Amino acid sequence: MALRRIKREFDALSKLQKEEEESSFSLLLIDDNMFKWSIFIYGPKNTPYFGGKFEFIYDFPADYPFRSFKIQPNTKIFHPTFNRSYFCVCQHDFGKEKWSPSFTVEHSINFLKSTLKTPIITCCSQQKDLDEYEKDKGEFEKRAKEYTRRYAIPKDIVFQLILFELMSTKKSSGIFDISITFVK
Repeated sequence: MALRRIKREFDALSKLQKEEEESSFSLLLIDDNMFKWSIFIYGPKNTPYFGGKFEFIYDFPADYPFRSFKIQPNTKIFHPTFNRSYFCVCQHDFGKEKWSPSFTVEHSINFLKSTLKTPIITCCSQQKDLDEYEKDKGEFEKRAKEYTRRYAIPKDIVFQLILFELMSTKKSSGIFDISITFVK
């Protein structure tokens, strides 16, 4: 039963991804294993995560949908709700206490996109990030943009973004010095 349900959800999401005019996610199987997926969520517009590609690993139990899948962030992100080793879902329907077999991966993708726009303040795994978010939102957004640029945007795109920023601020002469450091 689990395999049939997982395959049906994978096929539906693959179709949805192709139909979206501007796809907000992509997915693929890890090692052709239907029980382990890699889902990329693209940072929403008007957020410090815009332009980023954030990977989440989905691990399905053998008795899915009667037990919830696990979601593990695989892209470093500066965000109060995300932790390097797990996604905090304590106040959401994807937690153990509130799980229902009617929930789908699509629900979780929409939830992840929403969480990138607005952190879940009541469920934060990164207290330090939450403190900064609440005290100085401008500084928080600056650090979140830096993390996004550093860890969630392919290096060739970062170079293009930097060049674009430089060219738009140096219109008068068109000549500028450039120094770029790539960080792994």
